[in-house]
Amino acid sequence: MKTKILLAGMCLSLAACESMDLVPKSQGNTESWYTSETELRMAANDFYILGYWQEPLSSSEQWSDNTTYRQTNRNPGSGGTVLDGTMNGQQYEVYALWQQSFKLIARANTMLENIHKAKGVVTEEVYNRYAGEAYFCRACKYAELVFFYGDVPYQDETITISEALQRGRKPKAEVLPLVYADFDKAIAGLPESYGKEENIHPTKGAP
Repeated sequence: MKTKILLAGMCLSLAACESMDLVPKSQGNTESWYTSETELRMAANDFYILGYWQEPLSSSEQWSDNTTYRQTNRNPGSGGTVLDGTMNGQQYEVYALWQQSFKLIARANTMLENIHKAKGVVTEEVYNRYAGEAYFCRACKYAELVFFYGDVPYQDETITISEALQRGRKPKAEVLPLVYADFDKAIAGLPESYGKEENIHPTKGAP
């Protein structure tokens, strides 16, 4: 009897050692995604969420001479932040632009790291088009970041949060050539035009 119990215990312990880190087959995930034109299109469409492009720059227009609300953030003593010199990382426009830009950069990096899975499945034209969109979006966001912040952390691959915290800023002069290189890669892969239903996507000459 003791022998049977011992054997049963050993079987359970062996079964418990099986890895539970399984790739879900019923939903999209990084391990199994980016393997068809439909998946590439869905991933690329996610690049154009308005929050990545429209905000927060639209609200920063109130800092300029183009708005009727100049008193809010420009005049000294008005409780604003620009001419008062009180702007810091707690200001919405400051942290949101940083946050949203790096979110899109992370999505573009994920696409570029995984798009090789679609090789041989999609045409070369489709492959180059979606890689081009990822390069274009990454270049746009880094161009904005260095314009507003100067030196910034540069990442062209997926990294962990711990790794990100250890990464310092790269000088603007070193980031700019990488931005231009990404734009060149985008131009090489993007088509000259699309159908009307794809007018949000960048092209070779009219992004």
